[in-house]
Amino acid sequence: MNDTDPNKLTFLLQITNATDSTFWLDDASPKHPPLTRIDKILPYQTVFMLFEGDPHLKQDIVIDYDIKKEVFNTYICYTNYKQKVRFDTTLSYCYRQMAGHRAPKVELFWDTNAFSVGADPITCGAALENENPVYPYSYKMIAFMTPSA
Repeated sequence: MNDTDPNKLTFLLQITNATDSTFWLDDASPKHPPLTRIDKILPYQTVFMLFEGDPHLKQDIVIDYDIKKEVFNTYICYTNYKQKVRFDTTLSYCYRQMAGHRAPKVELFWDTNAFSVGADPITCGAALENENPVYPYSYKMIAFMTPSA
């Protein structure tokens, strides 16, 4: 049975640990914590985490054209106690003015990031795999951790 609300933005994060280290959960966004909490990522393991948010665009009377406004933002950090890796994502939008008296166009922006900090940095990367430009704007990010050369 599917318990997800069809009016909620769902963000699926897929992390692949291609290192020989185990990573433990260090920190997560308090505003949008993961619904599926993964406390430990084993070496050479792929895990999936689901996040949920409110997908409604702000309904302002005055429209600010070409200014990005945030809809959803979250992050999650893991550590192996030598280095820390952080995966974060943001969904933003802005209005684009159309010619004449037509309704403004909404443009969405999905930003993803993955990086490591610590004594022995590791290579991290992130990319969008799926993005939905219609309400509720759900999307999926794939991320990886590999040993640095």
